Amino acid sequence: MLSFLGLKTKGNLIAVVASILLIGFIGLLVVANYLSERQLRRSALEQLRLDIEKRAVAISYFCSERKEDLKDLATSRAISAFFENKALGMSMEYGLKASLLLVSKNFDRLLAGRKIEENLIYVRIVFIDKAGRLLIDRCSGSSKKEGERDWKKLLTPERRVPVINITLDKSVPKIMVSSPYFFKSRYAGQIVAWISPQSLYHFIEESREFSKRSVYLVCMKRHISLLPGIQPGSAISGLPDLGDLEIGKPYRFETVHKDGTKLDIVAIRIPVKESPFSLVALLPISELFGYMTPWHMPLAMAVLATILLVAAAAAFRINTKNQVLHARLEESSKREQEIEEKRRQLEKEITDRKRTEQLLKKAHDELERRVEERTAQLASANERLQAEIWERSQVEDALRTERGQLLSIFESINQVIYIADLKTYEILYVNDTVKELFGKNPLGGLCYKEFQGLDHPCEFCTNDKILKNKYIPYQWEYHNPVLKRDFMIVDRVIKWTDGRDVRFEVAMDITEQKRLEEERKKLEAQLQRAQKMEAVGTLAGGVAHDLNNILSGLVSYPELLLFDLPKNSPLREPIQVIKESGQKAAAVVQDLLTLARRGVAVTEVVNLNSIVSQYLKSPEFEKLKTFYPNVSLQTDLEAELLPILGSPVHLSKTIMNLVSNAAEAMPCGGRILISTENRYIDTPIRGYDNIEEGDYVVFTVSDTGVGISAEDLERIFEPFYTKKMMGRSGTGLGMAVVWGTVKDHKGYIDVQSKEGKGTTFTLYFPVTKKEVARDDSPVSMEAYMGRGESILVIDDIEQQREIASRMLRKLGYSVTAVSSGEDAIDYLRENSADLVVLDMIMEPGIDGLETFKRIIELNPAQKAIIVSGFSETDRVKEAQRLGAGAYVKKPFLLEKIGLAVREELDK
Repeated sequence: MLSFLGLKTKGNLIAVVASILLIGFIGLLVVANYLSERQLRRSALEQLRLDIEKRAVAISYFCSERKEDLKDLATSRAISAFFENKALGMSMEYGLKASLLLVSKNFDRLLAGRKIEENLIYVRIVFIDKAGRLLIDRCSGSSKKEGERDWKKLLTPERRVPVINITLDKSVPKIMVSSPYFFKSRYAGQIVAWISPQSLYHFIEESREFSKRSVYLVCMKRHISLLPGIQPGSAISGLPDLGDLEIGKPYRFETVHKDGTKLDIVAIRIPVKESPFSLVALLPISELFGYMTPWHMPLAMAVLATILLVAAAAAFRINTKNQVLHARLEESSKREQEIEEKRRQLEKEITDRKRTEQLLKKAHDELERRVEERTAQLASANERLQAEIWERSQVEDALRTERGQLLSIFESINQVIYIADLKTYEILYVNDTVKELFGKNPLGGLCYKEFQGLDHPCEFCTNDKILKNKYIPYQWEYHNPVLKRDFMIVDRVIKWTDGRDVRFEVAMDITEQKRLEEERKKLEAQLQRAQKMEAVGTLAGGVAHDLNNILSGLVSYPELLLFDLPKNSPLREPIQVIKESGQKAAAVVQDLLTLARRGVAVTEVVNLNSIVSQYLKSPEFEKLKTFYPNVSLQTDLEAELLPILGSPVHLSKTIMNLVSNAAEAMPCGGRILISTENRYIDTPIRGYDNIEEGDYVVFTVSDTGVGISAEDLERIFEPFYTKKMMGRSGTGLGMAVVWGTVKDHKGYIDVQSKEGKGTTFTLYFPVTKKEVARDDSPVSMEAYMGRGESILVIDDIEQQREIASRMLRKLGYSVTAVSSGEDAIDYLRENSADLVVLDMIMEPGIDGLETFKRIIELNPAQKAIIVSGFSETDRVKEAQRLGAGAYVKKPFLLEKIGLAVREELDK
C-alpha cells in the first residue's frame, strides 16, 4: 500500500512539471512564430529591393552601351568628312549629299544591328546641325517618321558627353539618348536617338514570379512603365510622385485598380547608375506577404495548444489509474521469480562441490609424480650448467676485449654513429661525435625526440626499408632541422648482443659540400644566362643596325615633308602619323640595342627620384592607369637620394617596363609600391644576382599580383620569352631591356616572387660622387641654321645620303654626297669641306674609322661628326679620340643633326 501511495505522489509531481513545461513550450512556439513571420516580411522586402537593384544594374549597363553607340557615331569618319567638305565650301549638289548618304548608312546599320533578342533597340535617329536644321532622319523597320518639330530644343552645345533622358512627346513619355558633335573642338550639331521601351522589357522578365508587379522608369517628374500594355495611370490610379520616393526604402500607400478595387501597394525606388533614371517597382502587399497578418498564425496555434493541453490532462488521468494496477501485478510476478531462482542456485552449488572434490584428489596424485621426475632432471642439469658457466666466462672475456677495440674505433671516427632499437626507437649506442654535435648524451632516449625534436616517430623513417632488404645498406641524404646541417646517411640492420635486430646508422656531414655544389650550379646557371644574353644580343645588334637604316626613310622624310607643308594642309595629319610610327619602330630598335648591350651611354649624372617623378607624370603612365583602374600605386622615395651615373632614357624605360608588368600581374586589382633608398652593402648578397660590397641606390618595384612560378623566374630576362600575347601586349623584350640596362649601368638585379603572393624586383645601381648636371634650355631652329658652309656626306646607302643631304640643304648648307670612304678621300684631295658627316659602317671598302684616319692625314684640322644606325661602339669612341665630333644615331631628326653640325662648326 505504501509503494502504491509513493507511486501516486510521484506521478502527480511529474504531471504538474509536464504541464508547466507544456504551457511554456506553447508560449515559446507562439512568440517564435510571431518573430519568424516578421522576419519573413523583412526578408521579402529585402529580396524585392535586391531584385530591383539587379534590374537597375542591367539598365545602367544598357544606358552605357547606348552612350557608347552615339559616341562611336560621333567619332565616325563619315561625319568628320561631311564637315570637312562643308568647310572646304562644297554645296549640297557637289559632295555634301554623298557625305550625308554615308552618314545615313551608318545610322541604318546602327538601327538594324542593335537588338535585344528580336526587339530593335532604336526606333529613330536624327542628326541636327548647330542651327537646328535636320540633316538626317532615319527610322527603323515599321516605325513612321513624325511631323516637323522645333529641333533647336534638342541641341545641347554646353555638354561634352552623351546623355539619356525621358522626354514628353505629345504627353507620351519616350526614352531619348543625345550626343553633341564637335568638329575641331567646336560644337557642330547633335545626334539624337529614341529608344524603344520594348528593348528594356527583357531586363525584368525574370522577375515575373510576382504576377501583379509594375515597374516604372522615373526621370525627375516623368515616368514610363516597363511592362507591356501598361501605361501610367491606365492600370491603377492614386499613384504618388514616384520620383519623390526615398531611395531603397519601402513605401506603402493605397491605390485604386481599374476595376474599382482598392489595393495596398508597396513601392521601392532604386537609382540607375550613370543615368538620370530611377527604377521603381510597385507590388500589392498581399502578393508579397500573403493575406494573413503576423497575429493570425500565433492565435491559431494558441487555440490548438489549449485543446491539446485539455486532451493531455484527460489522458494523463486515465493513464495514472492503469499504471497503479500494472505496478501491483508486476510486484507479485517478481516475488515468484525470485523464489524459483534461489531454488535453482542451491541445486547447482551442491553438484559443483562434489565435482570439485574429485578433481582435487586426482590433481594431488599427478603433482607428487611430477615432483619426483623433476628432482632427477634438476640434478643432471646442474652438472651441465657448471661446465657451461666456465666456458661462457672465457667467451665473455674475449668479447669484452673485442668490444673495447670496436668502441675505440667508433669513437675515433669523426662521423655520426648510433644504434637504435627498430621497434621502441630507444638509442642503444652513440659515439663521441654525436655527443659533441647535440651538446648532450642522448643514450637511452628516443631517436626521434633526441635527434629531431619530435613527439612521434619520423615520417621519413627508414626502418621498414632496411628491414625489407635485411643486411643490405640503405644510403640517403637528409637535412637535420635541429642542427641545420646536411648529412649523407647509411643505414643497415645488425644483430644486437641480445639477438634482436637493431638499426645501425653512420651519417657523414656534407653541409659544406652541398653549399659548394649549389654555389657551383648557380654560377654555371649565371654564366649560361650571360652567354645566352650575349649571343642573342649580338644577333639583336646586327638586326638593329639594318632596321635603323630602313627606318630613316619613315622618320626623316616625313619631317622634311612637314617642314614644307602649310599648317592647314589635310596631309599633315597622315604624314605626322607616319613619322610617329617610325619613331615607335625606332624605339623597338633601341630596345634591341639595349638588349645587345650596345645602346646605353652611361655618362650622365642623374637622380633616380627625378626619373621616377617624370615617369609618373608621363602620358604612358596616364594610359596605364586607364587600362588598370583597380590598381593603386604608392611611392616611398628617399629624400636625400644619392646620384648615379646613367642614361635617363634607358632608366625611364626600365621603370616603365617594371611598373607595366606589375599592373598586368594584377588583373583583378591590387597595389604597386615604388621605393628608392641609399644602401651600403657590407657583405656580398647571394640572390638572383651576386651583389658585391659597396654603396648603391636601391630601386624597388613590388606588387600584390599573381606572382611568378619558379620555372618562369629562371627565364623572365630571356629575350622574346613572354607569357603575353606577342604583338598585342608586348614584344617580349621588356624584361630583357631591364636586364641589359642594369648590366650596362654596372648594377645588379634581385627578384623575389611567390605564386599568388606577388613579386618584388630590386635593382642596385652604383653611387657616383659627381654632381647632377642642370637641364639644358630648349633650342630654337634659328640657333642651328647654316650659313652656306660646305658639307661632305659619306654613306654607303643611297637613301641615307639623300635624307642627310636634303636635311642639311634645308638648314642652309652646301652639300656634296659620296658613297664610300675611298670616294671621300679622292674628293678631299681636290676639294675642301668645312665639315664631314661620316657613316661608321660601310661595305664594301674601308669603314668610317679608317676613312677618318686617312682624312686627317690629308687635313689634320678637318672637322667631322659621326652617324650610325648601330650604336656608340669602341670604333666610334676611337674616331672621337682622333678628333671627330658628336655621335648622332640613325634615324636622326632635323633638330638632332642640325645641332650636332652647328656645334662642331662653331668650335
